[in-house]
Amino acid sequence: DIANDSIMNVLDMYNGSIVSSSETGEDNDKTLTITLKMPVEYFEDVYQDVQDTDGEITYASYYTDDITQEYTDLESRLRNLEATEEQLVKILGTATTVDDTLAVYEQLTSIRSQIEVIKGQLQYLDNQVDYSYLTVSLSLSDVGKDIADEQWKPLGVIKNAFSSLRSEEHTYE
Repeated sequence: DIANDSIMNVLDMYNGSIVSSSETGEDNDKTLTITLKMPVEYFEDVYQDVQDTDGEITYASYYTDDITQEYTDLESRLRNLEATEEQLVKILGTATTVDDTLAVYEQLTSIRSQIEVIKGQLQYLDNQVDYSYLTVSLSLSDVGKDIADEQWKPLGVIKNAFSSLRSEEHTYE
């Protein structure tokens, strides 16, 4: 809980947010996994501050994902689709029959739909490169895991003591 609070403070300090959070296990076997999202310019600071959180780090790693080729491919497809859209608009303007107009309009609608999908993908990728993501898993250390958290029951202790005394009295008679 203390480490989680500390990480939340770091996240607040750098205008970050929680993308996902999951909790598994119970009692001493509980694990909390949090995925953090922060502006890309703060990643190194957040990463360092999370590592400075009280506790022992047993594993740390990060990677980058180069989307240059994917982005370039999408831009190229977008340019081709927009050029096709321009040609279809010109053809639509010269169509003389209803069948020709409907056929061109159907193609134009399909092209416009593809253009919107690609623009959405590009916008998503633009958003992705503006942010960094960090997944943190918190769990209790193995120290003390085998110690039971049994509640002290004074009445039971007294009963056991009297029972032991009675059995000792019978032993000495």
